[in-house]
Amino acid sequence: MKKNFPLFLAFLCMCLNVFAQPTTNPATPPALTPAQVISVYSAAYTNVTGANFNPNWGQSGFGSATTFTVGTNEMRHYPNMNYQGIVIGSNLNLTSLDTLHLDIWSANCSSIDIFLVADGAGEKAVNVPLTLNSWNSLNIALNGYTIAPFAIPLTAIKEFKFVTVTPGAAASIYVDNIYFFTNATPPTITGFSVPAKMISDPAFTLTAPTSNSAGAFTYTSSNTAVATISGSTVTITGTGSSTITASQAANGIYRAGTAVATLVVSRPPLSTNAPTPTKPAANVISLFSDAYPNRMVDTWRTGWSGAGPLVDTAISGNNIKKYSGVDFVGIEFPAIDLTAADTMHISMWTPSAPTFSVKLVNTGGGPTNENIVYFTSTSPITKAGPAPVQGVWNVYSIPLSLFSLQNGALKLTTRNNIFQMLFVGDAPFSNNTYFIDNVYFSGQGILPVDFKGFDITKTNSTAQLSWLIASEVNVQSYEVERSFNGKDFKAIATVNATGSEKYTFTDKNLLTGINYYRIKANDKDGKFKYSATKNVTHSATKLEYSVYPNPAKNELVIKNLTGINTISLVDATGRIVLSRNNVTNGLTTLNTTSLQNGMYTVVVNNGIENKTIKVVISK
Repeated sequence: MKKNFPLFLAFLCMCLNVFAQPTTNPATPPALTPAQVISVYSAAYTNVTGANFNPNWGQSGFGSATTFTVGTNEMRHYPNMNYQGIVIGSNLNLTSLDTLHLDIWSANCSSIDIFLVADGAGEKAVNVPLTLNSWNSLNIALNGYTIAPFAIPLTAIKEFKFVTVTPGAAASIYVDNIYFFTNATPPTITGFSVPAKMISDPAFTLTAPTSNSAGAFTYTSSNTAVATISGSTVTITGTGSSTITASQAANGIYRAGTAVATLVVSRPPLSTNAPTPTKPAANVISLFSDAYPNRMVDTWRTGWSGAGPLVDTAISGNNIKKYSGVDFVGIEFPAIDLTAADTMHISMWTPSAPTFSVKLVNTGGGPTNENIVYFTSTSPITKAGPAPVQGVWNVYSIPLSLFSLQNGALKLTTRNNIFQMLFVGDAPFSNNTYFIDNVYFSGQGILPVDFKGFDITKTNSTAQLSWLIASEVNVQSYEVERSFNGKDFKAIATVNATGSEKYTFTDKNLLTGINYYRIKANDKDGKFKYSATKNVTHSATKLEYSVYPNPAKNELVIKNLTGINTISLVDATGRIVLSRNNVTNGLTTLNTTSLQNGMYTVVVNNGIENKTIKVVISK
């Protein structure tokens, strides 16, 4: 019996430790303002939301953790404990506070490590002794977590971890009033602002904020590429924005505090024109420049462009195109033969874009018919030069040979039908604003004539041809060529070059069927260039029909029709008031009862040409 008494005593002590519990609450926390406290668990303050007080980290007491109430006050109980975690629910910035408070009661744990865990920066423990069977009101200086070794920052605290030291297992603790605080009063800082500046502005002095604390202010800049600060003097170093922080030192009853303002540095708006090009007009094919005749462009901003709207602007009468928010913007035009050209020219001004790129596309597209060159500080495969200088006109002369270099899968193998050009920016796209002028191509010798347009208008049995010329240098004559099959062309007329912008020719001897036309420009040195090919259809069948009665009252008859016809009755304003489609019989009748008195035109179309006759409606 004597041998069993020590075992009984140990069992009794264990039972006392397991079931011992507090009978009173810890002291009520002091009154603190919201600026002085961040509470995780306390009935005295507003607690952070989303905290998990028993995450499953594999601890021995996970299944037995619970809450315990004394009177009306709730506390956390962690029995059978080796370690325990609390996930706060959101990262806490504790830099404005100085103390961690906890109330802990235990009947068997006399030493515990209290960890703070920083998001992405590890964890750090502070060990505290506990007096058994009484409430331990713990105030732990937060700077204990920021000293070496294993210091952690207090800017993003996400978790607690409690590890029992004595004993190392089977401990039982009660925890209440977990909060971070400071007894210092936060200063009231107001009136801190920084004026917007231009890149050319001189250094300036910050005006100190207003504060109820006498603590000294120091200043920092978040972006030294925009501004640097020495004392209270700000020196502008570039465009963009920077957060300027005014930090006030603790003083007397006031703790440290901060105020922030945003400094925005921009460039003066565009106010000057790009340098005027000096290449001889005979050596140039121009798309956009007031210095040369310009070739026709279908669109300066395609519908598939990744960019803001195009704005046409001007300075002192000189036209400029403005693109903003550019990811990429497409420009399309009738195909240009650039085989004899050797250089592409662009003048570009940007207030903030860090890069600029140009892409050329030949007919057919695809990797072997397109390429891009870059103006950037990085080094892509095909590179034309350094990144653009902001706030000045960047005058680019790009050797067209660069587009023929292999660039990944891209390579411009031929440039005989260049029909598309793209301006390309880089992220962030909101910064990519480009002002564009003087877009043209040049060569060492005289470039062939440039056709701006070619149109054909058919009237009865004649075809009126007209063509527009962008630049006519060294041109001797234009030959009008016609074909019945689109392949075999024969010259039917010669028009001498006179330096005009527009030429015309009328073909009065149309072939039956489809008539194909093209214009051949002959240079004085024997070179030549063709326009695009256009066609019209002509029927040798003569439209002979009659319309009666004329004047008409309630009915109008059209007879002697052949083939498939569309009949229209058009009033004096050009409005179609009656129509019949697919008329295949010899005649058709139009009911004119509802029509007003007046002059009308009957239009008969047989699918090839129109025949018209005037009629009068009189009731």
